[in-house]
Amino acid sequence: MEVAMEALAAAFPDALALTDLRQDGAQGDRAWAGAVVPALAARGYGLVTWDQGLNAADQVARRAGLPAVTIFRDLDARDEGAPVIRRYLDRAAFKAQQDGRAVVIGRLRPETVAALLEWALDGRAASLGLAPLSAVFPQ
Repeated sequence: MEVAMEALAAAFPDALALTDLRQDGAQGDRAWAGAVVPALAARGYGLVTWDQGLNAADQVARRAGLPAVTIFRDLDARDEGAPVIRRYLDRAAFKAQQDGRAVVIGRLRPETVAALLEWALDGRAASLGLAPLSAVFPQ
């Protein structure tokens, strides 16, 4: 794990966190989490996982005091249009009001950016603080 972390740090010097894969990810593997969490902590990184399953990686990270977040919703994994993305954002806003935060992920597509801007300007984001993922992790 140490060799892999050194390679990642060299390849991505400005990285703040490691994000697990949504499909075929390792977040359910407690042994992997037990190895990766100390390596991330040693470099000051956080961990990003998906809100699915038991999520052993998130459990191990939080127990170890490693900054960790789960992705609540993927806004445009299936090339969703603006109305669907805005509906997903509404659900994420509701979750954020319940839990204090909700992390969503999207691609840099014109449709996604337009939907996010429309949603924010529509006043639905008035009670929330929109921020990039980097705002969650200490630097």
